[in-house]
Amino acid sequence: MKKYYFLDTLMQLRNSEELVLFHKSFTIDAEEAALVTDFLERCYDEECLSYPGQAPPFNAAAALWAAQTVYFTAQLYLFRTDTLKDLAGLFPEPKFSADAGAILSADLCLRFLPKLIQELRYADPEDPLCALLARRLVPFHYSAIGTKEVAIDSINWEQEPTDSCYRYLYLNRIVERKDLERAAVPYWKQSISDHLGAYKTTFWKALI
Repeated sequence: MKKYYFLDTLMQLRNSEELVLFHKSFTIDAEEAALVTDFLERCYDEECLSYPGQAPPFNAAAALWAAQTVYFTAQLYLFRTDTLKDLAGLFPEPKFSADAGAILSADLCLRFLPKLIQELRYADPEDPLCALLARRLVPFHYSAIGTKEVAIDSINWEQEPTDSCYRYLYLNRIVERKDLERAAVPYWKQSISDHLGAYKTTFWKALI
C-alpha cells in the first residue's frame, strides 16, 4: 500500500497542531499534492463556518505552496545536510497574487511557520533559510501576527486586501495575540479602537 507521508504530516499538523514527520523526503508527486489540496480545502471550508460574512474563495495553489513550505522547512530542520544550493528550488516564490483568498488559504499551514523559523534560528542564528522564509512570509504577514518574523516596515499596507472578511479576521488576530506593534500602525489603529469599542479597557488595557 502506498504511503502518503506529506498528507499524513499535514493531517497531523492540522488536526493536533503537532508536527510529525513520517519519512525523509524532498519530493512530492502530483497524486499526493492533489490529496493534500483536497484535504486543505475541507479544512478551509470548516474554518469559513466561523468567518464573518462572505469568505474569500479557496486558493488551491496558495494552500499547496504553503503546505510544501512548512513541510520542507520541517524536513530541513530535522534532516539537514548540504542543502544550501537547493533552497530556491524547495522554497520558490509564489506564482499567484496575495489576495484575501490566497492569504487565508495559505494561512492554513503558514500559521505554523513562524515557530519553525524560531526553532531554526535557535539551532543556527546564521542559517540562510531563516532569512529566505522570512521573505516568503512578507506578503502573508497575516500568518505572522503576534511574532517578530515579519518586520512591520517591510509591509506595504497600501497593498493590503480590502476584503471585509479578511480585514475583520486580521483585526481579530491582532487582538487575540496582543500584537501591540501592529495595533499601533496607523493603517490599523483606528480600526482596532472601533473593533473593541467600549470594551477595550477590559480586553486590552495596553491600548489606552
